[in-house]
Amino acid sequence: MNPMNPIRIMTWLAAAHAFAAGLVARPAEIIPVTMQLDWRPNVQFAGLIVALEKGYYRDAGLDVRLRPVDSGMKVVEAVEAGTNWLGCSESGVLLGARARGARIKAVGTMLQGSPFCLMSPKDKGIRKPADLAGRTLGVHPDADLALNVVLASAGVARSSMRTIDVAHSTEPLTSGQVDTLMGYLIDEVVALETAGHAIDVIRGHEHGYVAYSQVYFASERTLAQAPGVVRAFLEASRRGWAEAARDPEAAVQLVLRKHQPDADPEYQRRSLREILVLAQLEGGPGSFGQMSPKTWSRMVKVFNDAKVLPRTVTAEEMVDPRFQPTPTRRP
Repeated sequence: MNPMNPIRIMTWLAAAHAFAAGLVARPAEIIPVTMQLDWRPNVQFAGLIVALEKGYYRDAGLDVRLRPVDSGMKVVEAVEAGTNWLGCSESGVLLGARARGARIKAVGTMLQGSPFCLMSPKDKGIRKPADLAGRTLGVHPDADLALNVVLASAGVARSSMRTIDVAHSTEPLTSGQVDTLMGYLIDEVVALETAGHAIDVIRGHEHGYVAYSQVYFASERTLAQAPGVVRAFLEASRRGWAEAARDPEAAVQLVLRKHQPDADPEYQRRSLREILVLAQLEGGPGSFGQMSPKTWSRMVKVFNDAKVLPRTVTAEEMVDPRFQPTPTRRP
C-alpha cells in the first residue's frame, strides 16, 4: 500500500489528534516511515535508535525504519524522490541541494553545531587554514562545501593546496597518503585519538563554518501531505535523545547490541559524549532538535557570501519552522 495515500494520511491524522487529546490510547493505524540516514547506525544516531528500540515511535503511531546509507547513494535525491519520508544530512549539503533545485526543507536538527574538522599529524604543524598551503588534503565530496566555506572565511585559495578525493576512512592520513584529512569531531577524531595517534584539529565552527549537522529534512510533498507524521517523528526522536542523555551507557550498550556488535565500546562512549554536547550546544540542556532562525540566516549568509552555491538561497525557502519545540531556557 502506498504510504503517501491521502485518505490513509487523513485517517492517521484524525487518530493522532484524538491520541493527543487523550481520547484514545494511541493512533488507530501505524504509519510506516523510512528515515534515511547519511551514515551507518552508530551512536551518531543514538537518540533515534533509543526511540526505535524503546517503542517511542510506535507510541506515536509510526513504524520507523532507520535506513543506513548505501555505497553511492545520494541521500537528498532518495528523500526527494519520495522513497523515504525523511532524511538527515549536513546543512551545507542541504543548502547546496536546494540551490540546485531540490524541493526539500529542514525541519529540525540533531546537532546544533557542526563537527566538521580537518585533522593532521602533530608533526605536520598544520593548526590553522593558512597552514594548508602546499599540502595534500584528503576530501570527501559530500563535505566539499564546508571546506570551501572554511577556506573562503580564512582567505585561503584552494588552488594553493592539492586536494584528492578519498574514502570515509582514516587510512589516507595514517598511511601518509595525505597531510590533512577532513572528518568529524565525533567520528574520525575519536577513532584516531582512541588508537593513540597524536593529531592537530582545525574545527570548522571556529573558522567560519556556521552550520547545523545531522539536519532532519523532508520533501515539500511530504511536508504538504503529512505534517502530522513529520511532527510525530520529531517528537518521538526528541524523546529518544533525552533518554540517551539521561543514561548514556545504556544507549551505548543498545547501539552495540543492536547495530555495532563488533565496535569498540570506548569509541562509542567517547563519541556519544561529544555528540551530546553538540546536540545541546545552542539551546542549552534538553533542547534536542531545536534550530534557530537567526542561525539559519547566518548560515545562509556565510554560504552565499563565500559564493559556493550555484545561486543565492534564502533561509525562508530552506526551513519549515512549524516543527520547532518550545525553546529551552538556560538557567
